[in-house]
Amino acid sequence: EWFLNADGDILELDFLVDGTGGYYNISIDNVILADTSGQNGVSDFSNGSLQVAAADIAAASSLQFQNVVINTIAQENLIVNNYGNDTLKIEGLWFADPQFYSTQELPMLILPGQSGSLEIQFLSSIEGAQTSTMRIFSNDPDESPYNIALSAYSFIPNYLIVKDSVYAYGDTMFVEIMVENQEAFTGFQFDLSYTEMIECITEDIVLSERANNHSFAVNELGGNSIRVLAYSMSQNEFSGNEGSILSLPFVCTQEFHGAIPLELSNAILGNAQSEDILWEVHNDNIYVGYRDYINLSAGWNMISTYLEFNNRNMMNLLDPLIEGSNLIKILNEEGGFIQNLPGIGWINTIGDFELTEGYYIKVAAEDSLMFMGMKIPLPFSIPLSEGYNMISYPVDSEQDALLVLNDLIQAGKLEKVMDESGGFIQDIPEMGWMNTIGNLKPGEGYYIKVSNDCDIVFEENSGKIATDVKRIHEGQNWKRSATGNPYLPMHIISTFKDSLQLMPGDELGVFVDDLCIGSTLIDEPGSYVITYLNTNDPLTEEKEGGDYGDELIIKLIHKGVEYELQELNSGPEELVYESLSTKVFKFTADGLGIDAESKEEFYVSEPIPNPTKDDTRLYISSKVSGKMSMELVDINGRTIRKMDPINILAKSQSIDIDIQRIPSGLYFIRIEIQHSEGIQQINRKLMIRE
Repeated sequence: EWFLNADGDILELDFLVDGTGGYYNISIDNVILADTSGQNGVSDFSNGSLQVAAADIAAASSLQFQNVVINTIAQENLIVNNYGNDTLKIEGLWFADPQFYSTQELPMLILPGQSGSLEIQFLSSIEGAQTSTMRIFSNDPDESPYNIALSAYSFIPNYLIVKDSVYAYGDTMFVEIMVENQEAFTGFQFDLSYTEMIECITEDIVLSERANNHSFAVNELGGNSIRVLAYSMSQNEFSGNEGSILSLPFVCTQEFHGAIPLELSNAILGNAQSEDILWEVHNDNIYVGYRDYINLSAGWNMISTYLEFNNRNMMNLLDPLIEGSNLIKILNEEGGFIQNLPGIGWINTIGDFELTEGYYIKVAAEDSLMFMGMKIPLPFSIPLSEGYNMISYPVDSEQDALLVLNDLIQAGKLEKVMDESGGFIQDIPEMGWMNTIGNLKPGEGYYIKVSNDCDIVFEENSGKIATDVKRIHEGQNWKRSATGNPYLPMHIISTFKDSLQLMPGDELGVFVDDLCIGSTLIDEPGSYVITYLNTNDPLTEEKEGGDYGDELIIKLIHKGVEYELQELNSGPEELVYESLSTKVFKFTADGLGIDAESKEEFYVSEPIPNPTKDDTRLYISSKVSGKMSMELVDINGRTIRKMDPINILAKSQSIDIDIQRIPSGLYFIRIEIQHSEGIQQINRKLMIRE
């Protein structure tokens, strides 16, 4: 019979697949296709192949846990590879010793050509070397289970430690030898080596309070090395499981700043059975550093330091102020604070001291803080976020602030800098860069406002000092009710019409109602006045500064006469308080330039302020004495209020006008003066607003 059709399958072979996955060749030979005449009709033939799909597990043959403290869990990760062409399925784990185990969630699937991580744990309460076998059960056809050798060494952590310490040059430096132990010990021995830059005062070495009727001996070994032996004839145990066991005093033999290494060797920690139970020694250094004393004024201060140190716990650093009941509050740039809250106690939301940060601190009375450590290595970069930042000054000497800030200025990123005392640096339109800070100083922190995220880099001090600095001197007649540095100040720059020339001794004051919140004594002729204003401190019971939106009243004492100023270019809504801002105003000189050389016998200024809602004031300059009367009339000519006549003298003076309980609207002030030269009448327009 003929096979049907011209092509297709003629035979199907079954294979038993039991082994490693992969590709297998299937070869044929002696191929015959017979026809009806018995002839071989094969013209050609080809071989084939068989692909067996299977997972193929591979991993390290052993897993070591190294040294593990007894009764603590250690974890290692075993990397498992799948070199097969089918998904590897890890279905189970088995451990010969239960001290080794796994919390791995199973099954674990690993794709072909990928790897996975098995979490293996070890926990032992037995000291010494531990070994075991781990078996991995999977769908690998010829390597399940897959065996892994496990090993670990569990030890009892008994340590002898040289505690690092920081001192300033000239101090007697006390180095503490510490023991952390989980087993009792009755004695110890060690050799301690150090450099020729320090000397140990052996006669002042003392055991700590952990000793219990122990004795000790110290031998100088030469070459800047000593041996210390402590023991108890009655095998008394040292108390506790951690802390100092011995204090060794050192002094510097030469001036030096930096790290001095201390090295323990030949150390023994003995127990009552005369066994050495010491596991390990830890060596460290004495750091011979610097002191940074920061003076604090009563009230608010902005501080930082140029030193770095290990213990940056804020509560520890502030402990002298807390113990002295002098610390009121401390703030950082993010709004974190430290404060003693009634019924709660001290709260610290700042955390640790950061070397890049400045801190705003309020104290009840003058005080000081002392930081001790090593100088911060320069250059030192501080990241700045868009807006206000409170930064440190990490340099140990003062230098020109504009020089330090030059990169930010050239990049167009600097908007404003402020110090704790009200000084500021800012580019004022049409006036240029103003610098009333002068130099950046060690110990100070600074508010800095930038237009976008950037960095400020502090380099080694160039030695350049700013000398030509316009300082802000507070007034003598008008003074802020708040003492000390201003709290989150606002700055105003007052300019005037050309007819007014300020003179040394003049004084400008800024008020909210009757409360003075800032003043400036003019100590040299000039065309503008800079004044810093105090923000109302929420920690004080009585108002002592401006709140956002408060209307500002500006007054000037010029040549001994007090005037109230009118702003020319802005409406009343601009002359308001805004903490941390800088505003420029131009004031009228009406009534300010009249002096004895004026040709007018009698001069009356415009009402100031005008418009007003409470009261107003007239400034009068007269060359002759006389009697003056005034009345307030409305636009219909009706008299609304009449003032009693007053005597005036031949000098400059001011007259207050009470407008309480008068409806808003347009009014006129009619003024009449009678003097030896005759009668003079003057009208002034007044707008009363709600």
